Amino acid sequence: MSEFGDYEPEDAWDADDPIPLQIDNLLKRLDALDETPPGAEARYRDILTLLDNYLRPWVERRNAGNLSQRQALRVTQLLEDLAFVRNRDDIG
Repeated sequence: MSEFGDYEPEDAWDADDPIPLQIDNLLKRLDALDETPPGAEARYRDILTLLDNYLRPWVERRNAGNLSQRQALRVTQLLEDLAFVRNRDDIG
């Protein structure tokens, strides 16, 4: 790997890293481009909205009674956890 004069740790990554770590690295590099501070408010808003959209059909299935008890509980917990993380993201 070649180094540049402005080399920073987030600019280096390993192709064998787990995908979630690589995604986190990509976010850090995007933040570096627009100089977003690490604790910026609503940094993950788009990602949380995407997760909420993925969850929406499951909420509809839960509300219609088309899920097992365990699946329904998982959907409820996911909704609560998304709301919690969204609130944390909103305040930075």
